[in-house]
Amino acid sequence: MEFLEAFTKIMEDGKIDMNDSIHFMTFIHEVVHLFNNYTTGQNFKISLSSESVLQFLHFIIKSILLLTLDGEQERIAVKMLDACMKLIQISVLPITKCKCNRGCFSFSH
Repeated sequence: MEFLEAFTKIMEDGKIDMNDSIHFMTFIHEVVHLFNNYTTGQNFKISLSSESVLQFLHFIIKSILLLTLDGEQERIAVKMLDACMKLIQISVLPITKCKCNRGCFSFSH
């Protein structure tokens, strides 16, 4: 699973730095992909925009980084997260349609 491999590679040397950027990108992409796959099979009765979903994931991941890292590692990790989320918006959006009674996600182009 790429998710676990990416996380392992990030933590391998005991620090988060720019050398981990490709692994960090893979990790964040896999988080979004796993969330996307999970929501595809759900029967939601609410509608959220894909942008809202990504902002929610961004908030959760950023909160975890801020709570678990300090100093330079925190700063680098948050910058990589912000950059990854922007790149993911380009590569992943729109989040795939999920089977809902009234449409899970509404997309505005």
